Amino acid sequence: MSRAAAAALSYNNVSTFAGGYLRALSLILRLYSYAFELVLSLIALVLGIIGATHGNGVSMELLPWTGASLTHWLTGLGLLGIVCTVFAVMGWLRFLFPLWALFVVVMLFRGYMFSSYTFGNAAGFRQALYFFGAAVLAFIGSLTLFGRKRS
Repeated sequence: MSRAAAAALSYNNVSTFAGGYLRALSLILRLYSYAFELVLSLIALVLGIIGATHGNGVSMELLPWTGASLTHWLTGLGLLGIVCTVFAVMGWLRFLFPLWALFVVVMLFRGYMFSSYTFGNAAGFRQALYFFGAAVLAFIGSLTLFGRKRS
């Protein structure tokens, strides 16, 4: 395959030439961070809506809010996360997405380390570590937006 043909088949500047593997890894991390943050935001939004429609019965020791305040924050942060993710995908206000991903990491760290949240057993602790690691990886993936060339 000629170089011109390979370049025509490349997506988002990913090719097998000079730095192609790093570009491919960058693309995979970016797509992962989009998916992780979008799913997390959708879950927060749904939990906020369910809490608001069912008498504010949502309880999450991981977060600093309780009752009606928690449902409002979940709904608002869910919407904010969706907006930041969609804007990043569209190429608008891209700097907001890494800030959102960092906010998620900080809130998880704060919740796991400095709140009343307790782990039921070693498996719960391991699951929390995986979730925190997934959030950190999503943050790292969000930083790849800054290296992306505008077209």
